[in-house]
Amino acid sequence: MLLLSISVPFMQPNKNAWGILIYVLIKAYLSILCMVLFLASTKFNALLKAMEKLKCPKLILLTLSFMYRYIFVVEDEMMKMRQAKEARSVGGSSWFHFRALSNMVGVLFIRAYDRAEYIYLAMRARGFDGQIQTLNDLKLTRKDLIFFVFILLLLASIRIIVK
Repeated sequence: MLLLSISVPFMQPNKNAWGILIYVLIKAYLSILCMVLFLASTKFNALLKAMEKLKCPKLILLTLSFMYRYIFVVEDEMMKMRQAKEARSVGGSSWFHFRALSNMVGVLFIRAYDRAEYIYLAMRARGFDGQIQTLNDLKLTRKDLIFFVFILLLLASIRIIVK
């Protein structure tokens, strides 16, 4: 995004290049702001259900769902392994620490693979069918429409101001 913003003045030398640059930067900032607000105010399960309704591929949704659920488990496992390494090895060369870290990554991979097998078998035993389950169905509300109109008006006003 930064490279695009820097290159904008050189793309169209006969137009108001600085105005276009400001427009691109403001638009990028507002897009990131909207994305952060959206992700901060939406539960992850609801986000996945919305992506499912928008016909996002099922494999991507399942991967995101499992990654979100189990990244904390893997992180906790890594923290335990790091704490055990720190307790066993005080000092030493940087090569020793690198070798220990690479061994930890290998062991973590094997543990994660084993845990994934157990989780898969448990999910199959409980009848998991690959659908993302939520308690309530998603519907377009008045708040959603007001937010959408507000963002459109904000972007249109920026477009008018920059021109």
